[in-house]
Amino acid sequence: MSDYIKKDWGLIDYETARQKQRKLFELGIQQRKTGENLGFKNHLIFCEHPHVFTLGMNAGRENLLVSDKELHEKSIQCIKTERGGNITYHGPGQLLCYPILNLKALDLYLIDYVYKLEEIIIQSIKSYGITGFRIKNAPGVWVDNAFDKPKKIAAIGVRSSRFITMHGFSLNANTNMDYFKMINPCGFDPDAVCSIQSLRNEPIDTVKLKAIVTEAFEKVFGMI
Repeated sequence: MSDYIKKDWGLIDYETARQKQRKLFELGIQQRKTGENLGFKNHLIFCEHPHVFTLGMNAGRENLLVSDKELHEKSIQCIKTERGGNITYHGPGQLLCYPILNLKALDLYLIDYVYKLEEIIIQSIKSYGITGFRIKNAPGVWVDNAFDKPKKIAAIGVRSSRFITMHGFSLNANTNMDYFKMINPCGFDPDAVCSIQSLRNEPIDTVKLKAIVTEAFEKVFGMI
């Protein structure tokens, strides 16, 4: 069992959140390098971002379907970031979960970590009567509610160095799905995404959702 610190940053600019994550991330790396206790603690961070498209380390702009002019007119940022994965959208109504963890202390490798993030999402959406599943070579969580093809309800993109993690997953809760039409999310068709709200035909209580995700996080990672 391991303790952790939970924080909710609310609605926060993507770059500001990234720099706040980085400070914790680099502290964890330094602690791993030196073996000294520098005060690093495991963190579970919730937040939402204003409209932004983010591109993973190996992603280009080929899956961005709108021009820079359109981005400016709609006040959407487009930011290259150090996480894995392709392009995705973050915005109000979407739950961002950024676990900053020492995987070595949890006896986990990165592949195990990603699997556990998917498990957190699968367990969480089950509370809303939604069955999530994995697709090989397509990290994230997918659903099949009588669709012609599976749709993605949550995306995963992580960064890890010396077994310390940053970034995490985004779960479409009350997300405005129209923004996904401006990209090929994670390289897939724009219509290959959905949200909890779209599946239930009603907005959901995000405070309750955070409590559900927290409970799943603690169960999956064995946190106190």
